[in-house]
Formats: sequence, structure tokens, C-alpha cells
Amino acid sequence: MAAFRTLVYLAILSYCLAANFVMFPMFSRSHYMLVARLGQELAERGHQVKIFVGASQSFAANDPNVRIFNDVKFAKFFSAPPTASEFKAMAGIAEMKFVLKLQSLYCDDMFSNAELMEETRHADLVVGELFYLCSSLVADKLSLPLVIISAVSISSPTSIA
Repeated sequence: MAAFRTLVYLAILSYCLAANFVMFPMFSRSHYMLVARLGQELAERGHQVKIFVGASQSFAANDPNVRIFNDVKFAKFFSAPPTASEFKAMAGIAEMKFVLKLQSLYCDDMFSNAELMEETRHADLVVGELFYLCSSLVADKLSLPLVIISAVSISSPTSIA
């Protein structure tokens, strides 16, 4: 009987210590890879992990932690992306406006997905990226704690200047 009580206690303890994480990588393979690696580590440690990516991000479809949402506005706008030479020709401000427009459309697609928002509402923590503003908006809207991750070192902004 004591062994059974100990087993039940450990089962309850392990359940209580697990958290429900939702993660929002910015659109693109490299951003997804950063978040997916962290999500994989958390899942291996017993946490529930959901990584939300748009349907246009097909490279993430086989990840068991991934939840796909319909990103129609983003996909429509990005169906004819600028060529590498066109993107290089953009001035710094124009380049930032373009990226912010993409983020805005991707974020709109996320917020308009009721199922995604409902799943996120039950999370314990939102994990987002430093340069992806939507994760902060989701956490704020749902009054959830937010952790921001960054793939760049702290000295990166000063090394550019």
C-alpha cells in the first residue's frame, strides 16, 4: 500500500510540475528552428508544448508540437515576394516597413483564428521572439506571462553601430 501511495504521489507531483507552453515563432525556417529546438527540450522534460505556425510554413508540418493555423492574408500578400535584388535595393526604412507589414498580416491571421486563441488562453506561459511583436500582443491580450527569446547576442545591436 505504501508503494502505491508513493507512486500516486510521484505521479501527481510530476503532473503538477509540468507547464503548458505556447510558442509563436516569426515566419521563416530559421525562426521556427530556434523555437522548435526549445520546444523539443521542454516536451522531453514533460511539459506540454504547442508551437503555432501558419499553413504557409510547410516545413514545420511534421513536428508533433506544431499547431497550424490558416494564414490567408499573409500567404496572399507574400505569394509574390520581392526578389533578392529587390529586397537588397530597399532602403533600411522600406525594408523594416515591409517586414512589419508581413508581421501585421501574420498576426491578424493568428488573432482571427478562434481555435488558436482558445488553446492559447489555457496556456501557462507564452514564448515569443524578440523581433516578433505579435507574441507580446497575444500574451498581453490574454493576460499571460511572456518570455522573450533572442538568437542574437546582447552585443549585436552595438556591433552594428
